[in-house]
Amino acid sequence: MRWTLLASLIAACTPAPVAELKLSAEAIDFGAVAQCRRRTQTLELSNVGAAPLTLDVPAVEDFELSPTGEVRIAPGETKSLNVVFVAPQREGEFARTLVLAEKSVQLRAVTTSENWEWLSLNFGGVSTRGTDERTFTISEPATLEPLDEPAFSVTQHGNEVVVSFTPTETRAYAATLNMRRENAACVLPTDLRGSGVSAALEWTPGLLSPATTVGAAANLSVEFTNLRTRIVRMTNVSVVEQGMSGPSPHFSAPTTFDVPEATFDATGELVAGRAVLEFTFTPTQAGTLLATLRATTDVPEQPHLAVTVRTTTSQ
Repeated sequence: MRWTLLASLIAACTPAPVAELKLSAEAIDFGAVAQCRRRTQTLELSNVGAAPLTLDVPAVEDFELSPTGEVRIAPGETKSLNVVFVAPQREGEFARTLVLAEKSVQLRAVTTSENWEWLSLNFGGVSTRGTDERTFTISEPATLEPLDEPAFSVTQHGNEVVVSFTPTETRAYAATLNMRRENAACVLPTDLRGSGVSAALEWTPGLLSPATTVGAAANLSVEFTNLRTRIVRMTNVSVVEQGMSGPSPHFSAPTTFDVPEATFDATGELVAGRAVLEFTFTPTQAGTLLATLRATTDVPEQPHLAVTVRTTTSQ
């Protein structure tokens, strides 16, 4: 009887086994994470108590936890909790607190701008008879999504990306190229723009020189307008008189000439590049003379140009 009573008293005084949570860290700092990037860290949950442990893993804003909900951990068992941060498309600091069984874990991350090589591309004016191409090298592999504007096309060869613009009408074109890099959680858009023009390089159709006298030099000039966003280079510039096959001795012109590229103003409107080609005419006899200013250009759809020149000379 006495032994039974003693055993009952001992049992009553012995504490019941309890569960105890031990965390592998009190804080998880993801550091700087580029926009759209995904970073994962692991938090170890250990039950160092003598009873089963049941945790309720909550959802935490700005971070992804796996698993969530009810998690059971047996005595002496350790389970892993994956904590994922997906950097949004905005810069900033993100700090949250994860609470597990009255224990707190501080979660922190900072997003930084992604180092994309290009986020916009404007071809400027491209002739409806031609095509313009731009080539870029990206620092790491990416998947390019299809374009919804057929005037633009994209080909990819490893890390080299070629964007082509082939307008068929004289109007403005726009499209969005979405590029998704490997291990990126979101897509960054690249704006594509361009305009179809009747001619990328324009000039005065005909040139009438001021009247001059024999032996007196007259200064002539032609203004060129460039709607391309690249410099146009002219070579083999010469003036050929009607009926002659080679350069005229009566005209003096530079053999090469550049027209600056078109640019964009603060509102995004295209501003044509302009340049004036100056040359001289020194007649040796009176009368009317017809000639042609000729040049070779590096514009594929306008490889040659010809400007008619008409002069009148008196004694």
